[in-house]
Amino acid sequence: MNKLGFYIEVSTVEFLRDALAEVKPPVILFHRGDRGLLQEIRRGLSPNSFIIGRWPLDISAQDAMLDSSDPAAAGRQLADQILGYDFGYATERVDGRLLIDAWMSLNEPLRGPASFPNEQVDALFRRRPRPWTSSRKRSANACRPRTWRL
Repeated sequence: MNKLGFYIEVSTVEFLRDALAEVKPPVILFHRGDRGLLQEIRRGLSPNSFIIGRWPLDISAQDAMLDSSDPAAAGRQLADQILGYDFGYATERVDGRLLIDAWMSLNEPLRGPASFPNEQVDALFRRRPRPWTSSRKRSANACRPRTWRL
């Protein structure tokens, strides 16, 4: 087994199917879409790959989730969107396996160190994690600005 994972955003790339069949990557990150390719992967191109579906969210939808006062409800709403997409796409099985094993949504919900060249985080960065951390578990220092050391 190799350790090479595939990232598939566009499924019409020439020789993609040949590469999948030859490499049989253990992990595939797959942008939502092209049910036919997913079925081909499960039927034989790379049936044992763990496939992570990437659910696209535009910036306003991401902001709404991140700024929600009820993150659990926001998460349930996203799960309902995924489960209701394209007539059961998220629950379809081929040879006993789901087309997609797991789903991801937000990508880098909090900006990383490169976003703060002066090593000073801004108010948005300090505010965003608060609703996503239980107040019972959060220490008084959990959301204090931190200095980034690279």
